[in-house]
Amino acid sequence: MKIARYLPSWVKQYFQSEVESRGYVIPRDLPPVDLRELSSHPIDVMKRAKQSPVLLNIPLTHCRALGLMAYPCNGETRHPFIRALKEYAQSGIEDYQLSELKKYYDNVQPNNGAEYLGLKDPQASRLVNQSPLCMVEPWIGSAAEKYKARKLQTTWEEARANGLKQERNLEWIFIGPLSEARGALELRRLIRLYQSIQTKGYLRSDDIDGDMTGFLLVREDEFRVVINRGQHRVCALAAHGYATVPIRFLGRAPSLVIRDEVKQWPGVTSGSLSADEALEIFDRMFEGHQPPAYRHCYPDRNGSTEKAAVIQAFGPAAPRGAARGSLPGSAKRPADRENP
Repeated sequence: MKIARYLPSWVKQYFQSEVESRGYVIPRDLPPVDLRELSSHPIDVMKRAKQSPVLLNIPLTHCRALGLMAYPCNGETRHPFIRALKEYAQSGIEDYQLSELKKYYDNVQPNNGAEYLGLKDPQASRLVNQSPLCMVEPWIGSAAEKYKARKLQTTWEEARANGLKQERNLEWIFIGPLSEARGALELRRLIRLYQSIQTKGYLRSDDIDGDMTGFLLVREDEFRVVINRGQHRVCALAAHGYATVPIRFLGRAPSLVIRDEVKQWPGVTSGSLSADEALEIFDRMFEGHQPPAYRHCYPDRNGSTEKAAVIQAFGPAAPRGAARGSLPGSAKRPADRENP
């Protein structure tokens, strides 16, 4: 059954519909248990939920997005999606060539896997000879070509779904380089979603793609949430100034990543990374810092550039921004649904 993981999404959807038409329900696709009104700590909820999908309200200050880049989703973030949307809201810029998004993709172009993971001494890692697209969080797995293949397949399927005729080239929207056509598409997607939320509010549903999804990083009694599905959604909500967002936790690994269990992570047990290197990645993402070579790597709005090839120590966490309010719940089908 492992081969199913590499099938195109339309094949998986067809298989799912055929199974469900015969009266069966695939457990991973069950609607989430709505616990947004629960006052319990998310860590306790996740430990008790076991394999059941649950829906929780999470403060945006605790969210990290764009994968291994781990940008905070607060008001002062350097997240390129959020910056591009704020720029649009303030100046009406819709031209990709003039946007914050282009600055990001032109400047964030990791040379190898070790640099992309953010290891402080990348030259000492064997991952210096591997593609950034092969990288994955150490609690998910170890660097492998299969992860690159999945990213490229996802990129191609998204382009096709959005009417962009794109070759199967080495593009991944989390990092550069990105073609002008694909960059312009991403900016259009973000603006459409921003406008939809502005006019209709944020509409979620219990459908398979009706929520943003993520997993918890746990360090002692603190947590952060790394967004998995819903990169555009969380950024549009952050740009609108919301304080909390509903996140669906799917109940399967790695829904709960506990720092103290580092020696059990696949990336460590495989020998791809040492336990210290894996913790380095965990702590960087938990604090919302970017890889050292890319922490301040593209121009501010005033045009200055703060690129640093190596940063010796991470600074303080990004300040928490002001927020407007919490999201109301809705059982309606989302008009602003997208993936990722």
